[in-house]
Amino acid sequence: MQLGHRAAIQNKNITEAVDRFTKALDLVKQLQHWNDYSGALEICKQIVMINPGFVRGYQLLALTHSRLNQKKSALAAGRKALQSVPNNFTLG
Repeated sequence: MQLGHRAAIQNKNITEAVDRFTKALDLVKQLQHWNDYSGALEICKQIVMINPGFVRGYQLLALTHSRLNQKKSALAAGRKALQSVPNNFTLG
């Protein structure tokens, strides 16, 4: 019984984390739409700090840096995205 309860709690925690990431990504997209790239940048940095293997976070980070004309940072974030999924031909 206890193991089932723990699994249910873990599933709930995972579901909540995914929901929070989804909301954060939506917020980044909205901020970018309204040209608030500095606000989007802060959220993107938090996303990749929390989950360094999350490729979409690096993609949005690269785009945001690019829109702020921060070319070196944009390239670095793009490279991180590629490193996260080296066999993904969509990114390459």
